Amino acid sequence: NSILRVIVKQVTGSLPQLTNLRVLEVGGGQGLATRELLPLLPSKQTNYTFTDVGGYFLNSGKKKFSGYPFIDYRFLDIEQPPSEQGYESHSFDVVIAANVLHVTKNMDATLHHVRSLLAPNGLLLILEITEAALDFDITWGLLMNPLEDEERSLGNPFLSKQQWREVLLRHGFVEVAAFPEGESLGQHILVGQASMPDTLSAPAAFTVPLDYKDTAGPNSQALLDKNPDMAEWFYVPSWKRSTTPLPFAAKEQASQPECWLVFVDEWGLGAQILKRLELEGHDVVTVRIGDQFSGNNKLAQSQLAYTINPQQRDDYDALFKELLALGLRPTRVLHFWNVTSHEKTESGLAAIDQAQAKGFYSLLFLVQALSTQNLVDELQVTVISNNLQSVTGEELLSPEKATLLGAVRVIPLEYPNIRCRSIDVLLSEGGSWQVENLVENLFAEFSVNTPEPIIAYRGMHRWTLTIEQVRLDEAFEGISRLREGGVYLITGGLGTIGLALASYLAQTVQAKLVLTGRSAFPAKDEWETWLNSHEEDDEVSDKIGRLKKLEKLGAEILIAQADVADLEAMQQVIARTQERFGQINGVIHAAGILGDGVIGRKARKDAESVLLPKVRGTLVLDEVLKTFELDFWILCSSRASVTPLAGQMSYSSANNFLDVFAHHETVRDGTFTISINWGSWLGSGMAVEAAKKLAQTQLPQTDSDDWDKDSAAPISKFKVDFLKDGVFISEGIEVFKRILGSNLSQVIVSASDLIAQINDESIYRTLSNIEAVEEPSSGLSTHPRPDLNNAYVAPRNEIEKMLIDIWQEVLGIGQIGIYDNFFELGGDSLLATQVISRANKTFHAELSVNSMFEIPTVADISEQIKNIRLTTQKQQDFTDATLGKRDEGVL
Repeated sequence: NSILRVIVKQVTGSLPQLTNLRVLEVGGGQGLATRELLPLLPSKQTNYTFTDVGGYFLNSGKKKFSGYPFIDYRFLDIEQPPSEQGYESHSFDVVIAANVLHVTKNMDATLHHVRSLLAPNGLLLILEITEAALDFDITWGLLMNPLEDEERSLGNPFLSKQQWREVLLRHGFVEVAAFPEGESLGQHILVGQASMPDTLSAPAAFTVPLDYKDTAGPNSQALLDKNPDMAEWFYVPSWKRSTTPLPFAAKEQASQPECWLVFVDEWGLGAQILKRLELEGHDVVTVRIGDQFSGNNKLAQSQLAYTINPQQRDDYDALFKELLALGLRPTRVLHFWNVTSHEKTESGLAAIDQAQAKGFYSLLFLVQALSTQNLVDELQVTVISNNLQSVTGEELLSPEKATLLGAVRVIPLEYPNIRCRSIDVLLSEGGSWQVENLVENLFAEFSVNTPEPIIAYRGMHRWTLTIEQVRLDEAFEGISRLREGGVYLITGGLGTIGLALASYLAQTVQAKLVLTGRSAFPAKDEWETWLNSHEEDDEVSDKIGRLKKLEKLGAEILIAQADVADLEAMQQVIARTQERFGQINGVIHAAGILGDGVIGRKARKDAESVLLPKVRGTLVLDEVLKTFELDFWILCSSRASVTPLAGQMSYSSANNFLDVFAHHETVRDGTFTISINWGSWLGSGMAVEAAKKLAQTQLPQTDSDDWDKDSAAPISKFKVDFLKDGVFISEGIEVFKRILGSNLSQVIVSASDLIAQINDESIYRTLSNIEAVEEPSSGLSTHPRPDLNNAYVAPRNEIEKMLIDIWQEVLGIGQIGIYDNFFELGGDSLLATQVISRANKTFHAELSVNSMFEIPTVADISEQIKNIRLTTQKQQDFTDATLGKRDEGVL
């Protein structure tokens, strides 16, 4: 260490005064080398990144070196590409590795990764044993993974001084020196200087000024906010006892008659609520399931009855048109269609279509009809179901109903005037005192505005859904669920998560892997032809390279093109698998489609494309695997089921189905089934594509890297939250290992404090919240108007000027003409919702989101606002005239 200290002193002594020193230590461990070097570093000029593969050493380092404010603590597995772990290439001046590189499996790959971290002319400082240790193979060697290098072995994993020279020169180090020069100590400091390639644009080492942003670009601070203790990345849904609303409080809040719209169930629970509503003197409109729209049948003095076909979007429009014609504007909606009798509480492919029609699509069409009719008054929607939630862990569940939960969670994000709740119950025999008590509790629940969105009643007790943290330490028992040479089916097997987990199974148990996907993929005998005729960065070429690595690890691979939602196709996959490999031991269901889009513009086919792989696909797997005794079934769900963004109704619903199905499967037959609510896998995948979409809509498009972090606050906050919660591939594999060793049915993965995020009112999930943080300010940064086919035309009146102000604030464009197309300016469906929301507030209008798609220019929207004002004024004049004549008659 004394030699290491001398070298570091020389580096700091020659460092220019205004230059930033960027140091990274690989495998810091107990911090023995760190402790020697930190006192030598200039605190105001240094950024020191202390890394390790485990959270224990990172936490320990934080405590030991708390007196050094310039240290960042981050995960790094040097055996994996650092770029896939959030590190910017060529961004460090010095990389230090003390007695750590010899434990890596492949020294060539390791040094390639090390070299990728170093800036041109940067220094690599290695402290390593350079001669064989006689008893290493029966001590430390027992703890090491098998090595892939021919020149090393578990008995002697060390390179000699000469071997180090050769391997460093081979990997792009132009100057290599070893200290001390002799061999007497059996240990050396190796110093290598990175080459200066002509084609590399990264700044040379020791030349970055102090005002340069941090070493990993504008995203690194988010990565630093990750919880370094991976054992604390896990959360589970938990039910908390709560008090039922008091009857007298309900009567106090519901003292004024209201219009209630009730979707009545066949079991009769809704009918019992209707009686109470009539006694209270409310206007009641009932809706029952039928073949087509019909109605205006008065069943009682204050009750109108309609039937609609749940499959027909137009029936919902017809319903609200008639209600408006009658002067009825519902303020509360009770949706009982997901209450079914015990005999009809069935699961599986036979029940899926009807369940979606009565749940997910009914709520989608309901809200779309409200939007079309410009009903923007405050509205409370309560969705009642039975056998949906696993509260006690013993309920027999109907997971097909679970898609309604995505609607309940997302609708209020896009429509701030609508409050949604889900209430799940268990039914007793009709006429029993338990049913009477349930009706009493539900009526009190419906009559008040409670804050909890997810509620369940079990017996006499009311429960609300919460999230709790659980700790999952490194679990060696997780390996016990895997079989050496086991057969594992991975749907979406060629995606980011699928390939990462396939790699883990190949490396750990030399598995036989069946990887399915919808897209065509070259047959194995065509791989070399493909590689020779395509670029290295081609997506298929990259996947072929990964598959070849899996085979080198000892895996056997069967790739099958099949849509997981296609029963016949999956039956063929299972038949091929049995013919080649035999019994299937485990399943990882990682197939999925993102398909974001606001509710107002969501077509049924778009929603179906998102639901199919996760909902029908899971049920297809359940059908084709029913004769297999699986060791595990992993369902790759998403955080979007719990904390969705606006625009993710379909995606959130699909993942809620996976969550409930995991609980259902566990109770039904005891198979270890777990739904993992992943955040983003950073680098690629569905969550990353969603992030890119949102980023492109909110961050000014510019070729410059000199962006102002403060002026781009909304997108910076989003990127920070996104990156904090994201996991890199190496982290995702470690998380998977720990979850596989647990006994949970559902686990939510979050690298930052999930509970704090949920409780944080400033989280950027709702459109209104995004809107609030984008209020105009003098420091708001804008970018130029893009090149459009039409010429710029300035606003001609006050309405157009006010509309352009709104567009500029939302789009971040400095100059917008009245004939510029909103979507050609970079707008999308989410931003259109923001614009319409602001315009309605500003002009007291009732524009629908659809208007942005039909007339996407300021000039056209201005004309529509004028027409609305003119119509309103005519109505007011007519009313005034009518009242005036009546008053004259009275006088």
